[in-house]
Parts: sequence; C-alpha cells; structure tokens
Amino acid sequence: EDISQRQEQLWDGIKEILTRLSKLS
Repeated sequence: EDISQRQEQLWDGIKEILTRLSKLS
C-alpha cells in the first residue's frame, strides 16, 4: 500500500470540505 498517496487523497477531501465551509460563511 502507498500511504503517502492515501494521505494525499485525504488532504484533497479535507481541502474541498474547508473550501465549501468557507464559501458558506
């Protein structure tokens, strides 16, 4: 398993959620 690739996908998801939250407020 490539852990770094998995962390990258996780970060992409977190960034997307943060962007949506910042657009809401």
